[in-house]
Amino acid sequence: MPPAPTDTDTAIVDTTDTDTAEPIDARPAPRDHDDHLRSMSPITKLATAAASHWKVTLALWGVVIAVGLLAYGGGLRREGFPPVNLPIVVVDGTYFVDDLARVDQDVTIPLTEAYADTDGVVDVRSFALENTFAVVVEFD
Repeated sequence: MPPAPTDTDTAIVDTTDTDTAEPIDARPAPRDHDDHLRSMSPITKLATAAASHWKVTLALWGVVIAVGLLAYGGGLRREGFPPVNLPIVVVDGTYFVDDLARVDQDVTIPLTEAYADTDGVVDVRSFALENTFAVVVEFD
């Protein structure tokens, strides 16, 4: 039996298999590179490729920013808020009486009749609930 190791000695560990007399490797077998790539998500693959080829990534970002600045600076015509003319008017409101018939009689019917007599009106639709109303007027 060998002597026990002291503080200054290093422990000697037998790494041979007694049946085959071959050294036992304590490290796990290295993973195949293709297996590692197959287990990665597409986003991870893209990020890994971008990080490993950082010069190409930086050049592509520069191209995107340059094209964007050229388009903004005068390459494309732009308008702030283009005019949108819809021939529809919506009038809605509240009338706190908690009675559908009264909202209809006091508000919705008079508004519908008033808008129907206006020139250029194609259609008038009205909606009423207990406390609210809406009148939709469509012009030509």
